[in-house]
Amino acid sequence: MNRTFLYESHLGLGSKFVNFSGWEMPIHYGSQINEHNSVRNSAGIFDVSHMNIFDFCGVEAKEFMRHVLTNDVNKIDDGSALYSVITNNEGGIIDDLIVYKFNNEKFRVVSNCSTFDDVNNFFESNIIKFDCEFHHKPSLGILAIQGPESEIALKNILKLELSNYKSFSFTERNKLFVSRTGYTGEDGFEVIGEPEELQNIWDLCISRSIPPIGLGARDTLRVEAGMNLNGTDMTIKNNPFESNLGWVVDFRISKEIL
Repeated sequence: MNRTFLYESHLGLGSKFVNFSGWEMPIHYGSQINEHNSVRNSAGIFDVSHMNIFDFCGVEAKEFMRHVLTNDVNKIDDGSALYSVITNNEGGIIDDLIVYKFNNEKFRVVSNCSTFDDVNNFFESNIIKFDCEFHHKPSLGILAIQGPESEIALKNILKLELSNYKSFSFTERNKLFVSRTGYTGEDGFEVIGEPEELQNIWDLCISRSIPPIGLGARDTLRVEAGMNLNGTDMTIKNNPFESNLGWVVDFRISKEIL
């Protein structure tokens, strides 16, 4: 079973583990209710390093994104992110994801762990038509710091002014990729980087009484926020409209089948 680089840290914090799509992940650290309420009332930190990261680059990277996504990256500026889905030729949802635009020739996609093979194969089969290449980045990890006090907490840890970054925007500083995104319905940030950098952030958060949050509370938080979970609220048998995701379909670019 796969484990993230924080496995030993989770053990030391008394985590209870669960098999999540082949990953041994913390479900809670003693009380799912307390963890849920911490994120709603203050802040909490999640290890979401089981998620998949793909980087795309090339002169036709933007055109490729407009070809494979149901939503349109032309809507966003450099340094911004967009929620979308990718579908098969019958309109079934392969996965939902967030795409980050650095510029017209460079993008990053973060998708779910359970769909890696399908997503990777989908990108491989479509990218051959474009002057663009992509790379899976399994060496990188992801932390999510979420909650109404997340900005203050992360600002103090990273020594980075975050108030100027609006929702679904991002920056790169000191080998870290920091986005104002999340999966809880609260204000929050996600940080992508090398394990040693993220381990330091994790340890600082824990030392400053920012509690670790498991997948159990992550699920109840996203349910309260009305956010879909792939494999539960949508599958390859559902199109975006059946999954209450018609708002991420831009008919100027999406396939005729939608």
